[in-house]
Amino acid sequence: MTRVYVGITALAVTTIFVGMIRICTAHGQTPSSAGVDELLCSLNDKSESTRRVAAEELAWSDASGITEALAKRLTQETDPSTVDAIRFALALHGDKKAFDKLTDSLNQGDLRVNAYLAAVSGRDFGSNKVLWSKWSERTSADKFQKLVAETRTRRDQRAFGQVSYAADAIKSLKGSDNRKTIAGLFREVDNMGASEIADLLESMAVEDGKWKEPDDKSKLTVADKIAYNMYHLRNVSCSQSWQPGMCRLLKPFDQDREDAYNAAIELHKIGRPAIPHLIELLRDRRPIKSIWYSRDFFPERTVLRYQDAAVQILAELLPTDFFAFSPGQTTPFLSTEAPAKRYKFIAWMDEWYKKSKDKPEAEQMWIAIKMDPGIWPTLDLLRKLADEHKQGKEVREELHNMYKSRPTIYRPLFAEELARLGDQSKVEEVLKEYRNGEYARPLRQPVDHEAAAADAAEEAAKRLLKAYGPGKQ
Repeated sequence: MTRVYVGITALAVTTIFVGMIRICTAHGQTPSSAGVDELLCSLNDKSESTRRVAAEELAWSDASGITEALAKRLTQETDPSTVDAIRFALALHGDKKAFDKLTDSLNQGDLRVNAYLAAVSGRDFGSNKVLWSKWSERTSADKFQKLVAETRTRRDQRAFGQVSYAADAIKSLKGSDNRKTIAGLFREVDNMGASEIADLLESMAVEDGKWKEPDDKSKLTVADKIAYNMYHLRNVSCSQSWQPGMCRLLKPFDQDREDAYNAAIELHKIGRPAIPHLIELLRDRRPIKSIWYSRDFFPERTVLRYQDAAVQILAELLPTDFFAFSPGQTTPFLSTEAPAKRYKFIAWMDEWYKKSKDKPEAEQMWIAIKMDPGIWPTLDLLRKLADEHKQGKEVREELHNMYKSRPTIYRPLFAEELARLGDQSKVEEVLKEYRNGEYARPLRQPVDHEAAAADAAEEAAKRLLKAYGPGKQ
């Protein structure tokens, strides 16, 4: 069997919900820029968020005295979220007992804990305490120490879930329903990603043993249809039609057989009643039978998960594709994002759906815009509000507000959209900035990790120049 490898991004989970904090030396440093001494001092700050973020940052440092300071703070700490952060830091320094204690905080509504566990282990079992316990039991103290040491030293250097597997494991996943046997094949592959999939496949084999097909599927209620198709997502087997490309689960021509039953397509047909169930599936990393690759001659293969299916279905059912170009997105699939980024997106979706689920579509869209889903979903929502919901006046007002309040790199995008709606009042200002080199590629800077927006700024300015430059008006 060929050697197989996997990498994880042990991303600092401080980026999940927190921004800049006050360090006790009052130098205005962010946690990532503060020195170890400042962070150790911040463990005793009056602010709970400052203590929590300091613990999260100390998780990644190998300086002496850190574990002793964390252990001491743990005996004094009263804030539950900060206790979790300290346990995360201790776990990432090799304290397996601290890792096990973290599982006690699962299912309490704070997705940080899920991200902590995933960042430490290189696996993600969501809130499933049983799977976390099984993994911990199989992982010796020595192996745990080795794993977390590598995780700390490779912070931000590898992509979570980017894997390459031996062909027989992939072939078996695509062609067989015996998940217990398939799990054994993945277990033979010596990397963290394969091990996570093996654990999940073993759990799914138990589910398969309990599953009973309905006698008459035509008589299923809507709720029963949702449950039926959610179970059968595991059997969705699609392939991409070109490379590089995407493995799209809702395109019949991407299926291995065009006439095959496809649970993802059926959930899409059910529509709005399926939405809350699909949002819940954003947490679900169980593998399906669909595989993605960048090039067929590269060894890497990505096994798609339930959560990837949920993202693709929701993109068609919701007002826009909130995952596409969401802030901080770096990979094609939710399942391959680092835990911190993945859970940040899930938390955003939870909050948005809670606020908007009973509202008319236009109101849902405005709620999303106010919550800032990222520049590309925002522009898509504004276009739909103007074109489909006939709210051009309101959209123009919002674009003017964004033009003034958002980073200047976005101005050509806002000015172009305003011009499309008949308002050319910002065109000349953008063209002047363009002529002065404001949007030249060598000078552009990505904003909030949205490098695609920075790339697009110069192109938008060029289009404005072509359409509205000298002699065009």
